[in-house]
Amino acid sequence: MSNAPMPDLSEESSFYGLYSPPRKRTHQLTNPTGSEEETARLEEKVSKFDTDNYWTNLHPHSYNTIKQNVLAARGAIASSSSPAPAPEADASDAPEPMDLTSSEPPSTPIPTHDFDVPFSSTDTTPIRHNRPSPNEPISSFLARLRPSSTLSTSPTGSWIYISSYSYQHPQADIKKLVKDGTAELRAHEDKISQVCAEHAKKPKKTQTPAALTRELTKHRVDLERSLFALARETGVVLGKWMLFISPAKVDEVWGVVAEATAKGELGFGAKVATAAVADVAAAPSGDGGSNKTRLICIYTKDYEDRADVERVLRKMAELELVDLEGRPVYYKCDAYTHLDIKGGNVWGLRASMYSSRDFGKK
Repeated sequence: MSNAPMPDLSEESSFYGLYSPPRKRTHQLTNPTGSEEETARLEEKVSKFDTDNYWTNLHPHSYNTIKQNVLAARGAIASSSSPAPAPEADASDAPEPMDLTSSEPPSTPIPTHDFDVPFSSTDTTPIRHNRPSPNEPISSFLARLRPSSTLSTSPTGSWIYISSYSYQHPQADIKKLVKDGTAELRAHEDKISQVCAEHAKKPKKTQTPAALTRELTKHRVDLERSLFALARETGVVLGKWMLFISPAKVDEVWGVVAEATAKGELGFGAKVATAAVADVAAAPSGDGGSNKTRLICIYTKDYEDRADVERVLRKMAELELVDLEGRPVYYKCDAYTHLDIKGGNVWGLRASMYSSRDFGKK
């Protein structure tokens, strides 16, 4: 860290821009108030003042503005109730009530680099529209980007992100995963069609459902092994616990997730879906959406690191984000998200990798 002295910050100081030293003021004895020189100086200053620039670039980032947003956020969180449980789901799989391949929210899974946002005390990057800005307190970030009211059509886009400060993104070849993985899925479809056709040609006495099921299961297991090997080869090894939250609770739950993530207590990163315009318009009270649930993803670095996956789940339970004795939540690997593998798919694959029930109630 630099040993240079830090400038004094006033209520007009920006959290995001370069520090500008105060201008030298003309002494009133040499340029008294009401004099022609002072009047001319002030008129020139007014004529050059850019109001659009002030309201667009300066006012949103002033100390007082951020302070008011933080106070508003604290009041909203304090008045909200406990997080809603995840919607009911089949224990054998994770049917997804929110279609991640639609435009609301969009299909594009988070590219690996989306969480790679270095923080620096000397970073002068402007305010970031979908994640904390450099040196921005989590409280002001949560007040600035509320998932209940931040629209997917805004500069924020479809997701709001946060990551722990220590995260280093891995090298991943998503393009190769999608290309080769899609080819394997299509080949599997052809193989299944062939198996079913051959089964139909057998004598009626040997056309038992059990025999066909055994054959199909063998090919499905082979496909799973092949896809996971491809994910490992291409470095697409991220995975996430998925929470489906009602719009009325999403700000509160996201606040808990964001703060714990920033502290390094949960996974390395998390994201929450923003509000679709249609849902906000349909909300009777305009509180951020209809009854359509909002997705929060809590990420771990490697889906095969079962100990870390369980650690994050236990922390979620400690934070009362999950009830281990209630409805289960599900964990999905990013490779399956990129390949658009969902519950009830034609390949017979289980969309989720883990359920919270896989780890017991302890």
